[in-house]
Amino acid sequence: MPATPDPDTPRALFLDESGWGNDLLLSALSVPQNSDVLLRRDTRRLRGRLGALLPGFRTFAEFHGIELAGGLSDDERARILAEGQEPLESYQREFIYQHTLDFMASLPGAVIYTCHWRWKPTDKPKNEARFARIADRMFEWIDEHGYPIVSATFDRGHDREYRRAAREAQKRRQEDWDVSFVNSKSEPLVQLTDLAVYAAKQDCSRGQQGNKLQMVDWYQRHLGDSTFAPDGDSYGYRRYQGGACDQK
Repeated sequence: MPATPDPDTPRALFLDESGWGNDLLLSALSVPQNSDVLLRRDTRRLRGRLGALLPGFRTFAEFHGIELAGGLSDDERARILAEGQEPLESYQREFIYQHTLDFMASLPGAVIYTCHWRWKPTDKPKNEARFARIADRMFEWIDEHGYPIVSATFDRGHDREYRRAAREAQKRRQEDWDVSFVNSKSEPLVQLTDLAVYAAKQDCSRGQQGNKLQMVDWYQRHLGDSTFAPDGDSYGYRRYQGGACDQK
């Protein structure tokens, strides 16, 4: 069953995107206010446990979807060996990825939203404007659940457009958020959001170049039972076609 956020509990948001071709995904991890300190601690402890079990994981700077899902090039393998470390094999990286998604599903009060926008090549939106538009749709979905927002933390990269969308949402909601843009290496909860949005990408890019067949159902299987936000489709998304995401 989808997660049902308590409308009386203020929440913190952690957001990251993934784009390819004519598609853009934005995911938000929503957690109860003040639980983020404990969740960061637990995420760091998870990283430590996985590093103890699979020492090669210590060469990873963070939980990162592309790095955990992708294979190593010959140069990357040689670099890791030169550092005296043992490279992780594909099945080991996939174990870490899936185990961490299960960990996300166990976070108390966690809710994951994912918006998916697909457009025709002839209708491609302006590069930066698309990030503001999909964030607008995300915040409107969150509005429906009625809980206060105290902060929004984005992975750094499209700061101006996301800041504009956050500013409009705060004005509409009559709230004052702490809005920040961070390097994901320094924020474990943005790292978790990165894993969620990359798994979502694999799930909704089936049959496309670069899709990894072994990952297509990870998003649904590991997160769907307990953390998908209410009022999405059966796969946990809100989907927009063509110009629909531009509609105010």
